[in-house]
Amino acid sequence: MAHPVSPSSAVIGHLSSLLDHTNPDIREQAGWCVGNIAGEGVQYRDLLLAGNVHLGVLKNIQFPANVGILKNLTWTFSNLCRGKPHVDIDLVKAGIPTLVSLVKQEFKSVVEDTTEEDCKDVVVDASWALSYLTDGSDERIKCVAGIPGAVQLLVDVLTTCESFQVITPVLRAVGNIVSGNEEHTQMVLDCGVMRAVPKLLVNAKKSVRKVRAASRAVQFRAVRFEPLVRSQSSFASRLVRSALLPARCLTLAFRSVPGWSVTSRRGRLGRFMSFSGTRRR
Repeated sequence: MAHPVSPSSAVIGHLSSLLDHTNPDIREQAGWCVGNIAGEGVQYRDLLLAGNVHLGVLKNIQFPANVGILKNLTWTFSNLCRGKPHVDIDLVKAGIPTLVSLVKQEFKSVVEDTTEEDCKDVVVDASWALSYLTDGSDERIKCVAGIPGAVQLLVDVLTTCESFQVITPVLRAVGNIVSGNEEHTQMVLDCGVMRAVPKLLVNAKKSVRKVRAASRAVQFRAVRFEPLVRSQSSFASRLVRSALLPARCLTLAFRSVPGWSVTSRRGRLGRFMSFSGTRRR
């Protein structure tokens, strides 16, 4: 099996220049090439970032000549944010406001002939990029959560969107933010994230129903209704009494995990929103 060859600095420099070419088709192909290289592993991603290729990618996203460039280079930028060890947030954080605007679909007014499928592709890749960038330390989370309106936008997508392809990365991003400090947790709660819970718990996709964002974050594990009613937690009682979590949602049994909980890595959710229940067999 052939192994990918590490791109030289000359190749990276040539790709950077092609991303600034006058021909939009050449820019699109160069961006596609960058995305493929970045997708091969973090060592290639970091070589590209060291060569400042991401600046040319971001420029083409901010000023797209056509919908093809917008779609392909949004995917490319997502690949440049992907992988562990995490990308250096300082290298790519300049692109976060652009990613937020893509999720908001502000590009529709400037890119002609944009179909609904095109919009979904762009939103999906931009959302995945945000999920990668919020995975990790509070400083990384702050870079996204600190963008005015970003958290509210992500919560609104969870509340209103019906596309599984969009919900999955947005859910991961929101979950990553919740798993930060108390300020981040409260920010998501204040944006009304609990309104999305019933819809997510009855989603046709099991991975969405479990609401496990990036294997940390917010975890909703449904068991019997009765243990929640008996819970002394005011939060649990509030959920039940306000019908935010109706009985039909709570009776869903996720056999892979014991009990039901709403937890975060630390902070208010972790201290006040943890409930236990009997595992169904």
